[in-house]
Amino acid sequence: MTQSNIPNFPPPTNTSDFELALRRGLGRAVLWLQSGAVTEDRELILTACRENWAFDVQTEDNRALYMADVVLATFEPEFYTRGVIESLFANRDEHSFGQMYDLVGRFAATGSAEARGALYSAFERLAPSRDYYFANVLMQVDGLDGYLYAVQNWLGKPVKEDKDRDELDPVFLLNDAEERFGAAEVDAFLMVAAQNNPAIIPYHIAVREKRAVWRARNESRPARPAPTYNELRAMLAHRQFRLPQFLAHRGLRMDDETANRLAADLLTETNPAVLVPLLALFGEYKFPLSPDRLFELAQDSNPAVASAAAFALAPVEDARVRALGLSIMSGDDAPWMGARLLVYNFQPGDCEPMLRLLERLDDPDSVHFFGYRIRDVFEQNTTPEFRPILILLYEKIMSTLGRNRAVKCLAKLGPLPEYVLHEAPYDASSSTREFVAELLSHS
Repeated sequence: MTQSNIPNFPPPTNTSDFELALRRGLGRAVLWLQSGAVTEDRELILTACRENWAFDVQTEDNRALYMADVVLATFEPEFYTRGVIESLFANRDEHSFGQMYDLVGRFAATGSAEARGALYSAFERLAPSRDYYFANVLMQVDGLDGYLYAVQNWLGKPVKEDKDRDELDPVFLLNDAEERFGAAEVDAFLMVAAQNNPAIIPYHIAVREKRAVWRARNESRPARPAPTYNELRAMLAHRQFRLPQFLAHRGLRMDDETANRLAADLLTETNPAVLVPLLALFGEYKFPLSPDRLFELAQDSNPAVASAAAFALAPVEDARVRALGLSIMSGDDAPWMGARLLVYNFQPGDCEPMLRLLERLDDPDSVHFFGYRIRDVFEQNTTPEFRPILILLYEKIMSTLGRNRAVKCLAKLGPLPEYVLHEAPYDASSSTREFVAELLSHS
């Protein structure tokens, strides 16, 4: 948990600011509680402890680190500790349970005996699943003693040789232990522990053998060959390959001969069911023939065809591409996609329509998608013009991953705003905390 020496952070402007900051995972929520700028809302904070409010639970940190700082700032951690423990044994949602278990571990690390007891009691229920994440929490709290406790609960389950991701949990946990404490110290610790439980030695022999096989398999994995014309044509008929970005990634790897053949097909194809995925193959690979056909299709009466054609025009450098992008951005149908057409066609002044679009977007998904496009345009056209956009994106985006990208882009333009430096040590993203800490260490 983080301690702050930053006073007088700008106060909230209305009563909803605190909840919005909490949902976005902004550090200002912690600073406001520390300074007394907001009245503590027990129910809201306890709900945020119990529920994982990450925008994308698949790619973002859970909020345990963040909520531990929020709870510490309330100056009544015992109340929240009890509330989270009660919910820990009643919750069945995978992502919320993981956050609460992590959070209870952080309470235990600060000396709460109640939290520590609950942590181990909950792990005993989880032991048959052999989950690396929960075992790692024990190790964070109690070091190698926590590691040993997890392993001893797993001894009755064989270390299998299959490729199931979950079967690598013992490997990943051992890797983490060796990275944190050193391989020699781990070995010495296990030799002592084996005097009381000899099964520890054959278990770790099996884990290390599995690790060796896994590493050898990864090191010997051959590079994927470029997809052939026939392979790509076959993909066009399968629904599971219809995502534009997936097809664009596949298309980016094709060789010139295949690209020319598919481009020739596109000139004469009229079936929308084939035309749409065929266009997507050129989403990242510059169309090798005249783009006139793509501009024609971008005006098609079929919205799916028109959208796919615009998607395929993104790598093309042409004033007409920029005009189309600005036109899409001024509309209401997925306007953020228009920014994609500016990546290779950006002109001074184009940040203004991008800023206007971001100002009018309210839906969190739309802001999230537009955030990706802003980053793409920025990385290809890094200019101070982007600063107002990136600051607004920092404020509006619900995704901690997206906010992290905005912070990194802002840092390329010069010093970060003071308020970002003040609240970043409490951000819900550990990556943002680390990035800003690194910046400050060199300032």
